[in-house]
Amino acid sequence: MNAEVKKSNKDKDLILVRRAKRGDYKAFDLLVLKHQSRIIELAMKLVKNIQTAEVVAQESFLKAYKSLDSFREESAVY
Repeated sequence: MNAEVKKSNKDKDLILVRRAKRGDYKAFDLLVLKHQSRIIELAMKLVKNIQTAEVVAQESFLKAYKSLDSFREESAVY
């Protein structure tokens, strides 16, 4: 993936984060839908069990949602 596409994805994610910070739950849903498979895949590498990986992903998204206000927007959402 080239740098321009990565930047575009990061920009789109930041727009969704900003909307979610303002209370737009659908924006956070879009972030979850966009990143859930990668997060589950990453969790699978660590826990080696699909059900546990899904729980880890769900807990990660819950923690991310609760921490939205402290996200400084200096890094990628993923």
